[in-house]
Amino acid sequence: MDYVFDGGCNGRDAALRRPRPAGRNERGKPSVLSSPGAALGDGTAQRAVPTSNFRHLHNPTNPAKLKTKILIALWLVGTILLLAWLLYQPGETGDDLRTPIYDETADASKQIADALVVAKKDNKRVLLQFGANWCYWCHVLHHLFDTNKAVHGKIQSDYVVVLVDVNNGHNGSTVEKYGQPTQFGLPVIVVLDSGGKQLVTQSVLGFGENGEYSPQKILDFLNKWTAH
Repeated sequence: MDYVFDGGCNGRDAALRRPRPAGRNERGKPSVLSSPGAALGDGTAQRAVPTSNFRHLHNPTNPAKLKTKILIALWLVGTILLLAWLLYQPGETGDDLRTPIYDETADASKQIADALVVAKKDNKRVLLQFGANWCYWCHVLHHLFDTNKAVHGKIQSDYVVVLVDVNNGHNGSTVEKYGQPTQFGLPVIVVLDSGGKQLVTQSVLGFGENGEYSPQKILDFLNKWTAH
């Protein structure tokens, strides 16, 4: 004879109640969820569904989910270690990566206005470099601009460079003004003429070659958009 356990989940003392017939609830009426073959209201038999059929709906130890979580965790750890290794490399490049290049307090609209004054006076273009200090490739591109003789010389003679900080939504109105160039990733380049007209938006992916920036591709780009 079966006994029903009650009182363990609501704080009352556990007690063994009197047995009740299978297929009946506490009031003696037929139970909807009863044992296999229990009668329903129309006289038909109800078939109990094994609980094992529902185990796949919530299984915290599902091997596929567990494997996915492990892979995500490994990817995050690997990314953090890679960034740490890149940022703390000894030598010139490592030092550059640790040095902030974007002014996180600067108003880009004022920066650009000042640059346009110089560009108009000297017949130059304005090169906007959108990025952030946490962006590894922003540092790499800036380093190339400063250290490659041909690229640096071209920029010095024909462009006024403005580094536009976009960290945490900073200078959002400027980003919007120039057509959301950051949608292409960071860094991203926008070139203006001396009157402030936007000439081109350039994703730096176009500068890539063999896993790094190509000085020649950058130089070709700069030559193409130089004021004539």
